[in-house]
Amino acid sequence: MQRRTASVGSLLVLLGLSGVVGASRASVAPRATVQVGEESGAGTGTRVPPVSPATDALRDLPETPGTCDEVIVEAREASARDPLPERDANALYAHVHGAARDEACGRALARAAEELPCEGHALGAVVSGLVSQGAFPVSATRRLVARARTGEACMKEILPSVQHAINVDIALARDVRAVAAGKDENASQAGFLALGSLGLAARRSGATEVVAMVERTLSAELAKGDARRIVLLEAAGNAACEACTPALVRALGDVDPWTRRAAVASFRFRADRPSLLRTCAALERDAAASVREHAAWALAFEDAFGPERAACLARAAAADPDLDVRRTATRGLTRLAGENAGRDRALLALAKAPHPAEVRLVALEHLVASDPTPVTETYLP
Repeated sequence: MQRRTASVGSLLVLLGLSGVVGASRASVAPRATVQVGEESGAGTGTRVPPVSPATDALRDLPETPGTCDEVIVEAREASARDPLPERDANALYAHVHGAARDEACGRALARAAEELPCEGHALGAVVSGLVSQGAFPVSATRRLVARARTGEACMKEILPSVQHAINVDIALARDVRAVAAGKDENASQAGFLALGSLGLAARRSGATEVVAMVERTLSAELAKGDARRIVLLEAAGNAACEACTPALVRALGDVDPWTRRAAVASFRFRADRPSLLRTCAALERDAAASVREHAAWALAFEDAFGPERAACLARAAAADPDLDVRRTATRGLTRLAGENAGRDRALLALAKAPHPAEVRLVALEHLVASDPTPVTETYLP
């Protein structure tokens, strides 16, 4: 069973201005996260605005990109839509991402992105599609970050999208850190969340200098204990920040459930057993349902210690007093990859009465799929 990575269907949330857990308050959707990738989800019930001829044309585009010139034309036409409907932004992201596999096309798209207006969501979709493609150079990402600093509208579109970057170096990380250190509160929040995501990309690519710089920055900022604490906790989660562990553990015991919620989500990219045990303890014992739900969500991001992870989720899915927690825990079980007999037994049991219909539906939809892929989940509010 393959772990589902990004649902392109969540792109507008990822590009949105309201944050979500984890990758980002620009959802960072992710209140975070997140990353076209592990965190998915944008309101499946969102009402699409009335369709105009321009939007009709976008909807009818093929699933695979056309020529590079055609994708550039698509991006320019999409930029005339303010706001750009979610489905169209998702299609644009996918087409740009596919076209940018060709380095020459990626450069042409980057030049086009520098001319797109910042209003609407077309620029964010284009930037996300570009930077999440391995062929896209860091130097071009740095030019986009420089544009983000020219005004609030550009910042809101570009910085959350830069969180998806695959290629990272110390110069890019310093550019984003400079945004985070600025006096504008919104830009600073977006900068810290993006810096955290760049730290995770650096960790995965072995860019140790970037990892060290991000961890030093976030741990030092968390030590100040100021009003930005929740954003910094989310940024630490985006980075899988090991140096931040003492601050995260303290936050797990905070009297404020919003702080505990951000803290427990911050362990989601950590594959060590202590992080698993802390997250499971929050799922089983925290008094706030929102914290327990975030703990269930966070447990599904890694597969290490699979049997323990599945057992913790299964207990919550079967018996938590809150329906949302049970449903999120069931979704978490569907996301665990690899051979896991405990997960499979739990899902079979959850598909039957007396479990609530909402829980049974998630389990059944996963079990009956010919190619078992996890049920699409939404960001937690």
